[in-house]
Amino acid sequence: MRVLDASTRTAAEAAAALEVDVANIAKTLVFVADGRPVVVVAGGASRVDTTRLATEIGAATVRKADADTVRDA
Repeated sequence: MRVLDASTRTAAEAAAALEVDVANIAKTLVFVADGRPVVVVAGGASRVDTTRLATEIGAATVRKADADTVRDA
C-alpha cells in the first residue's frame, strides 16, 4: 500500500501524485440507475456516457450519485 501526501480526489490529481499519465489511473464512479446505486470503474482519461450506461444495464434513467447516496451505498 502507498500513502500519498498530495490530493488524489480526481484522476488527474492521482496521476500527478504518482507521476504517471492519467490514462494509467482507474477511477470508481457511483451512479443511480432507476433508484439503485451502480458502481462503474473507468479509465482515468475516460468519461462515462450515462445514456449508453442506461442502455447497457437496461435502466430507464441514470444520474450521477450525490455524496449522501454514495455514503449510504
